[in-house]
Amino acid sequence: MPLFDEFIGTKKCLVVGSSWQEDIAVLLPWLQKTAESQEYKIVIAPHEVDTESVQALQNQLGMNNLLWSALQDSATHDMNSVPVLIVDTIGLLTKAYSYASVAYVGGAMGTKGLHNILEAATFGVPVVIGKNYEKFPEAGKLEDLGGLFSIKSASEATEILDELFTNDFLRDKTGMICEHWINSNTGATREVINYIKSIDEKLVSI
Repeated sequence: MPLFDEFIGTKKCLVVGSSWQEDIAVLLPWLQKTAESQEYKIVIAPHEVDTESVQALQNQLGMNNLLWSALQDSATHDMNSVPVLIVDTIGLLTKAYSYASVAYVGGAMGTKGLHNILEAATFGVPVVIGKNYEKFPEAGKLEDLGGLFSIKSASEATEILDELFTNDFLRDKTGMICEHWINSNTGATREVINYIKSIDEKLVSI
């Protein structure tokens, strides 16, 4: 997408998907450091995109940012000096993940529930999540394989993100684990359909 291309350019990018206030709070020290250095780009797609929630996110960040909606109405925009793009609309998260060097999937830092890690993992990028993911076995499995990192504090977030962004070998290896895990688990729907058909063909109409 041209706007993502223009905003990210050739820099590495953290995509924060389906974030809540608790997720941003734990990422904030790293986000502020990155915004100041402008070494990387940051794309945030919050879970709630109403005006009040987006304004609260901007206030929480306290740093220079652009809104996706504002870019649609502007013929010219200087993106080079702006570190953060907030995607304040629905339907673009999967496209945003495709631009990620590292993905943070929200919901597990608080009690809202972890959002879909598969959307990010399918693009072969490392996945970082919060601490509360016990009810999400796919996250535990991917963590055991080494494709996902769970953080419990701001200091852990900074340490893990710094390592993933500076260690190209680790980032590539972790991303490959995610991609392989996704590919090795495709076809489940077809297997279920075939099993049902083996019981009674009339149960399946496709």
